[in-house]
Amino acid sequence: MTGLVANAFLLGLVAGMVPGPILSALFTEVVQSGFYQSLRITVWAILAEALIACVSLFALLSLRLPESIFYGLSFVGAGILLSIAYSLFQMRDFGSQTRIYFSAPKLVSLMLGNGMVWMFWITVCAPQAVVLGQKVAHGEALFIVLMELGVCVSMSALACIFACFRSVVSHPSVAPVVLRFCAFVFAYFACIMIYASVAYFVR
Repeated sequence: MTGLVANAFLLGLVAGMVPGPILSALFTEVVQSGFYQSLRITVWAILAEALIACVSLFALLSLRLPESIFYGLSFVGAGILLSIAYSLFQMRDFGSQTRIYFSAPKLVSLMLGNGMVWMFWITVCAPQAVVLGQKVAHGEALFIVLMELGVCVSMSALACIFACFRSVVSHPSVAPVVLRFCAFVFAYFACIMIYASVAYFVR
């Protein structure tokens, strides 16, 4: 049981550091608004992932939903990513009039529309949560809490590191390069999600 508890926290630590749309949004928000403003991205990401965790557990235990549903969600998420990438590409600096605002609905949509996150929970996390639930009362809830705690720790640590270099990346000669890079990252993950979904449906 101790191993399962430790695994939940470690999975969260690793998941929070995996490059992806949310981590890219976190970096962009740190550069635009600073460390403390970026914390809301971490909070909304955790809340959205907790929702995914609960739905995944429910689907695993009762509904037996097909994989196609989760791959289909990736098309929605990819569309959101491409729209953000386009907005970032149009920006030239991090001035207040050109900022990208990551609203709560947009952040939640990014998470819910990421089929890879769904598959990660369905195939990796949910089964372990079920096993922990068989060993201790409310083990499934404990697994989710510990994993999201790990995500919170790793994302907050990365945001702090990003904040240390904020003055460098905000420099007028550097900002356009950073913005183009962020746009490329968002577009890259959108293409990855589209490719994985198309490959699934045409196999």
